[in-house]
Amino acid sequence: MKNRKGFALIGLLLALSIIGLLALIGLRVYDGDQQVKGKNTIVQEKAKNVIVKANVETIQSLIQAELTDKDINRDDAVYTAQNAGLYNPLK
Repeated sequence: MKNRKGFALIGLLLALSIIGLLALIGLRVYDGDQQVKGKNTIVQEKAKNVIVKANVETIQSLIQAELTDKDINRDDAVYTAQNAGLYNPLK
């Protein structure tokens, strides 16, 4: 009977150590996953900034092309933009 109780104690300790090991592995994987998500967010923000800058440059070149095609000077364009609620970067 005593041998049987000792065997149960060893089995319990073995089961607890396996559960602890699995928990440790799970926490490390979860922590690494969180770090990757943080890096992905930074990369996504940088990509968005690059896209916005490219769009601004495209819009600027289109506006300049439109101004040269028509008889509109810069002051008229600024006045029109201000009336549309846009910010005047020239002031």
